[in-house]
Amino acid sequence: MAWYWWLALGIVVINLPTILRTRSRRKPPARRAGGGSSALDVSAILGAAGPADDRGDIDELAELTEEAVDLEGRGEFDMAVAGASHYQDNLSRIAGGKTAKKARLEVLATLVLEDDNRYDAKAVRVDIAGLTVGYLSKDDARAHRRRLKKAGRPGEDLTCRALIVGGWYRSKSDQGHFGVRLDI
Repeated sequence: MAWYWWLALGIVVINLPTILRTRSRRKPPARRAGGGSSALDVSAILGAAGPADDRGDIDELAELTEEAVDLEGRGEFDMAVAGASHYQDNLSRIAGGKTAKKARLEVLATLVLEDDNRYDAKAVRVDIAGLTVGYLSKDDARAHRRRLKKAGRPGEDLTCRALIVGGWYRSKSDQGHFGVRLDI
């Protein structure tokens, strides 16, 4: 099995606890017109389709991920996650390590309300595959909580699409940190 199949399988396995936890506590939202793209676009990671017998399982898991998205964005990934520099080990683990090319990996993120955060009682933590990758900025966290309250869902941890970017390593003098952008 080629390395990219193992990478895709690892990404799906890493995201599976988040998918299952999210699906078990609510009904999935209606699908977008035109089918939309899944939060974990396995076909983009793999490039060309692989063996026909393996393809069905991958498509089914990608579909589960799409149904698990609570917050639909416009596909612009315009909200940066703060503090990602403190969680580079987690991001590297999720993205499969640094490579010569920049990462651009679409995954499912969970926005976790941290009412007991000792620095900010209104903090919103961002987790991917059960690992913390950063926080919403102070202003974005408060805006997110207002949206939840207005929607009648205060106190809920919701999911959205996230894009892991950067994380290249070409030499000691040419390397970059991973970053995370949210599609909300």
